[in-house]
Parts: sequence; structure tokens; C-alpha cells
Amino acid sequence: MSVAPFSELARRYGDDLAVIWIDSHPDIGIPRSEYPGYHAMAVAAWGIWSFSPEELRPPMRPLLDWLAVTGCSRVAVHFDVDAVDSREVLLGLGAEPDGLTGGQVRRIVADIDGAADVVALTIAEFFPRQVMHLRQILSGFPLLSATRAD
Repeated sequence: MSVAPFSELARRYGDDLAVIWIDSHPDIGIPRSEYPGYHAMAVAAWGIWSFSPEELRPPMRPLLDWLAVTGCSRVAVHFDVDAVDSREVLLGLGAEPDGLTGGQVRRIVADIDGAADVVALTIAEFFPRQVMHLRQILSGFPLLSATRAD
């Protein structure tokens, strides 16, 4: 779901667009990967830097340092809900313990929004019955908040 809109943004903004893919399964596979399927290959051709959940817990410097090094003023964020620790709440199609907490995800996205202009946000693989929990996690995300001034 992110490939088409992010590709258009890459065409529009060129080297001034960074993509941040928050996902327990980074979707960087190739046809012979252990995690098969085209949905797992969404960003396989892009230059990928990867950060573990431990690196994204406070103070989260590696991601913000990476973003600063890119020099990009715009960011597209893909948020796959399986990045949230399944012991907190099972939001997505894959149960992944030891992930990020909902609060950590909110903080990460808020920090990204503070460091650059978030021009796109996609949300993937959530269970409809968990929408109430997801709304709580997404509160304050850029492009979703009614309080954001243009």
C-alpha cells in the first residue's frame, strides 16, 4: 500500500524525501528470502538502513542522526502495526513480542515530525477490531491530527 504513493512522492521530491519504514518485518526480501511473497519485497531495491527496537527506545539517536545525514526535509512514514509489541496489544497480522510499545511508536513519529516535514503516512496490517487501540497509538501523528496548522 505504500509503494505507489511513496514512489510518486519520490518522483515529486527527488533526493529531498526520506522514507522511514516502521515494521517488524522490514519488507526488504527478494524472491528466495526466508520471508517470501511480493508484499515482503516492497522496499527491496532501496538503500535500507535498519534499526532494532532497542535502538529506537529512548533516546532514539540513531534514527534521528540518520535522518539528519540524509539532508532530507521531507519524510514519508510507513507504519506497520506489527511493530507494536504483541504483549501490549495484538494489532496486526503477525504477533511480534519484544517490539516497540505504543507510546514508543508515538514518540518516534513525533520526533520524526519534529525533525522534518512528514508528507505521507501509511498504516498497514491492522485488525479492524483493534481500531480503538490503534487510534490511541496514532493520536498526534502528523497528517492525522485535526490540530495541525498548514
